[in-house]
Amino acid sequence: MTIHATNIRAFPTTRPVFLDPREAGEGFPFDYMQVSSIEANKPLFVSHYSKDKEWMYVYSSFASGWVQASEVVFVADRFVDFIEQTQHIFLIKEGVALYDKEGNFLFRSRIGMVLPYIAEDATSYTVLAVTKSHNHQAFYVEAKIAKENAHKHILEFNGTNVAKIIKEVSQTNYGWGGIYRQRDCSSTLRDYFTPFGVWLPRNSAKQSQVGNVILLDGLKPEKKLQIIKEKAKPFQTLLYRKGHIMLYAGIYHHQVILFQNVWGIKTKNFGQEGRIIIGRPLFSTLYLGLHQKDFDAKSATLCNLKSINTLLD
Repeated sequence: MTIHATNIRAFPTTRPVFLDPREAGEGFPFDYMQVSSIEANKPLFVSHYSKDKEWMYVYSSFASGWVQASEVVFVADRFVDFIEQTQHIFLIKEGVALYDKEGNFLFRSRIGMVLPYIAEDATSYTVLAVTKSHNHQAFYVEAKIAKENAHKHILEFNGTNVAKIIKEVSQTNYGWGGIYRQRDCSSTLRDYFTPFGVWLPRNSAKQSQVGNVILLDGLKPEKKLQIIKEKAKPFQTLLYRKGHIMLYAGIYHHQVILFQNVWGIKTKNFGQEGRIIIGRPLFSTLYLGLHQKDFDAKSATLCNLKSINTLLD
């Protein structure tokens, strides 16, 4: 189990690999060593160590790669059995500090986190968490979470709960591969759907293949727009373009509205490609950046959509 939020790396190093920052869409924050972030108390399968044993190669439910061995602890089979069989608590508030009974800090809550349930009282849930003892062994502790910050069962999919979860995941900015405790486009949507009991893969291409898929590649923009308006379901349908995934939010003032976590808007000036940096989650139309100077019309979302897929029915 991870004991802290940490990063899964493509190679056993914390050193970043950036391509030429003079190229649009390269340089910071696009560290090609970063596979994904992973939250505290996530189960892992350990494959092997690096030669110096500083790193271990692991598989999680959504990504694989190298994590620092100091961020992981091995747990007993009885604990594995317990977390597989018990109820779970879904975290629905971002950034709340969790402590053990002695008041020692454990980690912060995050949308997308799920913890094993032990008990509850009128105002809080008690969950089981894992940390490390002084001799580096697994140490099991109880932690309390206010009921306003967690939910015992899968959230009912309704407007109130959707708004609440989107508000929480929008507190983090754009972070490639979840680096610096931020989120990218796919981790934003992965975490958004978790409290509603929907599991998604980690990257945008794989997420676009889940559920009821309708292919749009090769269609004219007008036909794509017609299909979206007829088939997409608000806050349940994903829209995919190469390298990017978005959530359909509905129709507002006759415009299709999307929720997405995006790095920037593509521009082109005398053949030179550039970016207007956004770096955060937002609601937009299918033509994000249309009124910006040097907006590249060929990069418009609608023109480049490859598919839509609905996850909830």
